[in-house]
Amino acid sequence: MLEARGVELPLLAHAKANIGVGNSADLLRKVVLQCLPYIGYPRMLNALSTVGEAEQAVASAE
Repeated sequence: MLEARGVELPLLAHAKANIGVGNSADLLRKVVLQCLPYIGYPRMLNALSTVGEAEQAVASAE
């Protein structure tokens, strides 16, 4: 939903929090892919990039 509105910064924070509580980045990617028909291809790519950025941030913090 955040990506559909075009707000990547809150999406990054939510993705980091999801990974921090035990959800995998792969699960988040699958959720983003399921949203493709609703948010469109360009925003899906942005969301996948944001999930990858969140995954790297959490991995470097550990």
